[in-house]
Amino acid sequence: MKNILYMLTILSAALLYACSSRLDPVMNEEEGSVSYSAKESSGINISVILHKGINEASGNPISVKTFMTGAKSKVYASIKLLNRKFHPGEDMMLHIDWIDPDGNSFFMKRTDILSGDTTSELKSAISVQPGKRDTGQYKLRVYLFRELVAENNFSLVSYNPDSAAVFSNGPVSADVFLGSRYNRKNVMPGDTGSVFEQKNKAKVYAGIRLRNRDALKGKVIEGEIDWCDEDRPFYRKSIFFSQHDTLKETGSAVSTDIKSRKPGSYSVKVYLYNNLVAEKLFRLVPEKEEKISVGKIKGIDADVVLCSKFGKKTKKAFGISDWFTIKDKAVVHAVLSLVDTRVKPAGKPEIRMEWVGPDKKSFYRKRFNLESKNITAVLSNSISLSNKRKPGKYSCRVYYSSTLICEKGFELVASH
Repeated sequence: MKNILYMLTILSAALLYACSSRLDPVMNEEEGSVSYSAKESSGINISVILHKGINEASGNPISVKTFMTGAKSKVYASIKLLNRKFHPGEDMMLHIDWIDPDGNSFFMKRTDILSGDTTSELKSAISVQPGKRDTGQYKLRVYLFRELVAENNFSLVSYNPDSAAVFSNGPVSADVFLGSRYNRKNVMPGDTGSVFEQKNKAKVYAGIRLRNRDALKGKVIEGEIDWCDEDRPFYRKSIFFSQHDTLKETGSAVSTDIKSRKPGSYSVKVYLYNNLVAEKLFRLVPEKEEKISVGKIKGIDADVVLCSKFGKKTKKAFGISDWFTIKDKAVVHAVLSLVDTRVKPAGKPEIRMEWVGPDKKSFYRKRFNLESKNITAVLSNSISLSNKRKPGKYSCRVYYSSTLICEKGFELVASH
């Protein structure tokens, strides 16, 4: 019974919409879409954006009109319902229809939006693997209660990584150089490679150099640099040279921080006028653990422990652990037990305790000057574990003069 009532509601709404004709189609130059606007100013209108993915920096779709076939490539559609807020209590039925170059529908998706549902955007996607999709002109049409309300067109072309874009004055291709450092004198990276470690605040820099630049002399050059994860762009930078420019180099960069990227395979693709002219693959790998060599000095026995409390009078450590929690007024103590039985010359030896953060950089150090005679000492130093600290792996290193004699690491975790 509920299903029958629901279908009657949808049918009555469809008849209502069918009675109200829409205006002549309007072309959106920026999106490349065609919409058939509602006669009423508050009526439901639809916009269709076809894109390759989301620009990570802006959060907006990377909209294009020409797509290339690829093993993992897809065409994404973002369908926005304009004026949805004026119709909160209405049921709606929409169909998203993908149409091939022969005019045949090969994939249709129906979506019902019930009263009270505030959905204002729908998404759809198709794969464009070679052999599965023919090249040519495709369409995406959107129907509201079976009435055509919007459509968008796109071209699908074959992907050939070895071919250059051919323009009226000859072929134009590009070279891509990847590196972890930026050369301030030009846009080319200071070093080159294809495997990069995911270090804190690190980046991968791409330097792009056009070949046969003279083929486009006197013309405006437009294009894009796409950074891709498994063929799906996550960041795009535009290329633009005016007709008066003689430049043939440009660049771009993305963060490789572990918080921003996952280890794996990535690529940089360079397009001119929607033609792929260059591509470079690279891999991101986890940062290698830094290996610090601990030296041995004959006659010196040293050991350090980490604890949450330390008795200054008793010289005893309490709450010994290798992990601690970020908390206001909390501290971690490093307690060094040192025995030096050597016969030393005049002068006071120096002990240095150094705290190292997750970025492998020292952020605090404490020096101790000891007597020159035989030494048996318990030394301590501490740091705050307040909210100014970030979770991660820390360590306390102990140096005798310039020699590292012992080290103790610990994990700092966020409070829950």
